[in-house]
Amino acid sequence: MNEWQDWRNMVLWIVCMLVACLAMILWVAALDAMLSGCSHVDRAKPRTMPTEIATPIEIAPVVPSLPALPALYDAMLFADKPTTAELGMRPIRMVYKSELWPAGSDDSQADETRVKAIAAKVAPGAVLCFDIEHWPVDDANIEATIDKLIAVADWAHAAAPTAKVGFYAIMPIRDYWTPVQAKPDQLAKWHARNAKFARLAEHVDVIFPSLYTFYDKPDAWVIYARANIAEAARFGKPVIAFLWPQYHDSNAALHHTLIDGAFWQTQLDTTIDAGVAGVGIWGGVLPKGGRLTWDAQSPWWRATIETFHLPTTSFVPLPSGRLTGGSIHTAPIAAYQAHVNRAAECGTKSQSSRRFYFAANSEVLP
Repeated sequence: MNEWQDWRNMVLWIVCMLVACLAMILWVAALDAMLSGCSHVDRAKPRTMPTEIATPIEIAPVVPSLPALPALYDAMLFADKPTTAELGMRPIRMVYKSELWPAGSDDSQADETRVKAIAAKVAPGAVLCFDIEHWPVDDANIEATIDKLIAVADWAHAAAPTAKVGFYAIMPIRDYWTPVQAKPDQLAKWHARNAKFARLAEHVDVIFPSLYTFYDKPDAWVIYARANIAEAARFGKPVIAFLWPQYHDSNAALHHTLIDGAFWQTQLDTTIDAGVAGVGIWGGVLPKGGRLTWDAQSPWWRATIETFHLPTTSFVPLPSGRLTGGSIHTAPIAAYQAHVNRAAECGTKSQSSRRFYFAANSEVLP
């Protein structure tokens, strides 16, 4: 009897050991499958390298995210200037005093028929800027002048309902010394006088501040420009700021001479960074009605091309330092990448100083 119990115990022990071994084998197999990321590994077949290499993923170049550039409008009068379309700019219809009042006529009042005839000829949605600078805006006459300007705006809208109508350099009243000298009492008076144009703002679509250059003083110009743009923005309408790449004719020493490229770049940067909807460029005039001949290689124009990456009459820097004409859209990828690298190094500078060539080649950007 004892021998039978001994044999039974031994068989049970062997069975338990086999079950334990099997359980251990299954546990090890499950652990191996879990660690290898698969439920089954065929170890009988030798692993071989694939005969074909997958096509590598193309990664687009990373460029900084930039705010949109304002529209660029052509009001220039240079002799032999390319067309507005060839320059890659937008048209703006300027209406000057000589068009509103024939020689010898009474210019104290506008003529409704003449204003409507001018407006009726503009294209749908055109930007229409009336240049009426001789009506007084002093305290004694400002309200009467506003009434007359409202009439002009309403007549223009009646003849051209979709036109974007505004007045040059009147909202705000252009002022250089008040913001530059920053005397609180003078600033308050300027601010209060500009505020009177609020009722005119209800009749226009665009505000056209003038930021022309009176002195070769870039730092003072920046103060003057920012203040005038801020006053223009108070009216709650899109702002198209006018720039002139020549010194104002009131400067006896520098009048009509071209502004250097660095100062002009400062003007573009300051105007763009102020958040304007558009930049209008006027100029090309000389004393006594003369016209300056267009020069596509002028430093001021090259700075404009770089800043607004215009599609035509552009240039591409060459290793020798020479410039070649042609469209910026055909710029070599290497040149494009160089400007991307340059922009990345300018991270602490103004937004507009980082815009160079970011749209240089449509085949590079997604």
